[in-house]
Amino acid sequence: MPPRILKQITPTKELFFLLTNAIVLDMKKSILKKVLLISIFVLLIIVLYFSNSHTKNEDLKISTPLSFNKNLSSEQSSSFNENLFNIQYGPFIENQLDIYFPNIQTDYLPAIIYIHGGGFSSGDKDDINTNFKEEKEAFLSNGIIVISINYRLINKASIVEILEEDIVSAVQFIKFKSTEYGINKENIGILGSSAGGGGALYLGTHDNFQDINNTNNIKRESTSVKVIGHINSQATYDISKWDEILEIDNTTKFNIWLNKAISQKQISNEEFEQTKARIDMLLNIDKSDPPIYIENLRDDININENLDSITNNIINHHPKHGIYLYNIFHELGIDSKLVIQKNRNEANIVEFFLKYLK
Repeated sequence: MPPRILKQITPTKELFFLLTNAIVLDMKKSILKKVLLISIFVLLIIVLYFSNSHTKNEDLKISTPLSFNKNLSSEQSSSFNENLFNIQYGPFIENQLDIYFPNIQTDYLPAIIYIHGGGFSSGDKDDINTNFKEEKEAFLSNGIIVISINYRLINKASIVEILEEDIVSAVQFIKFKSTEYGINKENIGILGSSAGGGGALYLGTHDNFQDINNTNNIKRESTSVKVIGHINSQATYDISKWDEILEIDNTTKFNIWLNKAISQKQISNEEFEQTKARIDMLLNIDKSDPPIYIENLRDDININENLDSITNNIINHHPKHGIYLYNIFHELGIDSKLVIQKNRNEANIVEFFLKYLK
């Protein structure tokens, strides 16, 4: 019996001691009384025996350790299936991202990074649940983690800052946190629509922003990706090249549009001239770049016939941007796919990305 049981004085034991004393004191009394007391004494011994036996069994139950499953581990008990929202990846309030996890538990999955559109003046990371919902679900069902990012807009940052700081920081943050989020950082693709597609092209073709000597460990991460997705987007943000890309004959009228477009981006002509080379993705393309999927299902409107009434939306998202870009990648021998109106039935960015995200 454990020590704590010996120290207990139960009501049953107290009665036992009292009756024992009574027997001794009453030895000289009548035989009948003695027999009665002895009988009670024997009965109490029996009751006391079973009472102690029950106490021992209860103590045994308490003292026995609870069994546990040795096969369970902290890694298995934690799941990547719970989506994460509004994760801060940079110093600005707009530097936030959401992570959607597939319904699968395994080590380190590939991931895609989605950059929303909006001409760098509007849009939100939640656009993925409307403009890109079908593709998002298809990626998830194929075991691909989906990440959607926010970035500063041109009312708070220049296009150069958005590209070189926000988008670059998002990619480096994701790679730095890859172990925590169960991401295979060597298997990441980047894509976007409109301005987001331009951002994806910029990041995917640019020389690595990795700075291995930086004291900030995040900045030591590589910005290389496995595959690029370019949807309804632009070939370059050096818009002075768009007359060639869009095959515009009347350069005088185009320059009027150009000056207006520059002012709408809240920069001066001088600032544009100083920075245009930094935002010209065409200057960055070479044979080392990753495969690219280019999709633009807009109508191939003849801009030369309608230049006076043409809208910014048509110029910004004209399919000739994609065609021009595809020809460059194709000539370099880089695996690329172009989907426009005439082959729209081949549109499948998920299928193309899955070839490279393994």
